Amino acid sequence: MKTRPSIQFDAMSGTAGEVTARSTRFGTILSGRAHQPGRVTPQQKDMRALFARVGRSFKRLTPAHIDAWSSFAHQYSFGSRMEAKSL
Repeated sequence: MKTRPSIQFDAMSGTAGEVTARSTRFGTILSGRAHQPGRVTPQQKDMRALFARVGRSFKRLTPAHIDAWSSFAHQYSFGSRMEAKSL
């Protein structure tokens, strides 16, 4: 989505046709309206449900669980595959 700077309006927000206006700390921003496809596949539904379950589970981790997962991840981490090039 491309945002376009606009003339400063007083607290204008909402959608009209293909344009969405939103108020930010920099003023009102006008942008093109995003269109989502109308069809949702069963795989998309399953993945969204899985992400929701993981998110809810993450909130229930205790500090001991977090430490255990951190040490596990540190033990099996392979690092970044990107290498810094010298100048």
